[in-house]
Amino acid sequence: MVESEDLSTWVQGQTVTGWFRDAVRDRGDQGALRIKADDGSWRSTTWAQLGDQAARGAGALPTSPTSAPCCCAPPR
Repeated sequence: MVESEDLSTWVQGQTVTGWFRDAVRDRGDQGALRIKADDGSWRSTTWAQLGDQAARGAGALPTSPTSAPCCCAPPR
């Protein structure tokens, strides 16, 4: 079993986004997700496709709190 201190040492300086970036780089064409469609068929998404979707989603985010309406803030 992994001890808490060992885990803390192993993950020090790492981030979930870094792990995701590395998975996209290392596993690009491999399957990342399979989703069952309404018709019962399965749709697959590769790590590269998932990375592209994440990048497009991140690109749509405002760069500052005043550059676009925030969904969490009351209207001014």
